[in-house]
Amino acid sequence: MTLPVPETGHAQLPNSENRRGLSDSTIGMHLAFEGGSVERGSRGFALVSAKAWAYCEAWAIVRRWNVNARRNRARRGLLLAAIAWVISSPAASAQAGGPGFLFRKPTMSIGIKGGYARAQAGSEVFDFAREELTLDIGDFSSSAWGAEVAVRATERLDVAGEVGVARSRTWSEFRDWVDLDDLPIEQSTTFLRVPVTLSVKYYFWDRGRSVSDFAWIPGKWSPYIGAGGGALWYLFEQEGAFVDFQTLDIFDALYKSEGMTSTAHVFTGVGVSLSPRVVLTGEGRYLWGRAEMGTDFVDFDQIDLSGFQATVGLSFRF
Repeated sequence: MTLPVPETGHAQLPNSENRRGLSDSTIGMHLAFEGGSVERGSRGFALVSAKAWAYCEAWAIVRRWNVNARRNRARRGLLLAAIAWVISSPAASAQAGGPGFLFRKPTMSIGIKGGYARAQAGSEVFDFAREELTLDIGDFSSSAWGAEVAVRATERLDVAGEVGVARSRTWSEFRDWVDLDDLPIEQSTTFLRVPVTLSVKYYFWDRGRSVSDFAWIPGKWSPYIGAGGGALWYLFEQEGAFVDFQTLDIFDALYKSEGMTSTAHVFTGVGVSLSPRVVLTGEGRYLWGRAEMGTDFVDFDQIDLSGFQATVGLSFRF
């Protein structure tokens, strides 16, 4: 009696997803069965053709090449990361210095600051606005912002140019009047000041010390005083509904006055070194200024542009 011999079949190479996790030898055996014929002899041994073994060798080479390519990409990535770290490191720049010092004495600084500007508001137009409208003197005060470029003249003296801005905008209504529907008569008031000034800043002691010719070490803190002057541009604007006190008519209007005038200021402050490059600053300043009003406010005296401001900021040495 002869037992039936199963028909010889071919193994199928797994697709790309199923090959994951298989060793080279396992995948090679798949290739062997796929590429060559398997014959069953009397002893049950499978004879693999030379073509199948060639497939095995080729696949192993491809696998080794892919592994090396991935390793090369990883090495290139590490190299680029190292280069980027070296470039971004402060030690890469000859001017950066080291911990707590610079390689040369700074010659200038650039600073930004922000704070609160309190308007003095001591002229007739402000008095009228407070009496007739629901405004208070604090409504003309606002946040203040500025930028400064200072050039070092000596170890204790700077010459600084600065531009600043302070702007308030407040909604209000007439205190004693309403419309025929018993609704408030509303308007907005905008007050804007933009000083552009030049100042002299004096420090009470040296801001740092030089160590030979190769290093400059900043002091921890440096108080200063200063004074200066320049030009001041202003805008005073009221827009909305108003009352004609002669006829009691309500009408919409825009009243506007703007112009340029001279200004002077004094200030005092302190700088605290956060690093050889960065300084934290705190400052108090009083500014004087008055200007003629526009034709929309012809019956009023000069507008008062004076006020006090307190700011904090950051300054960067170069």
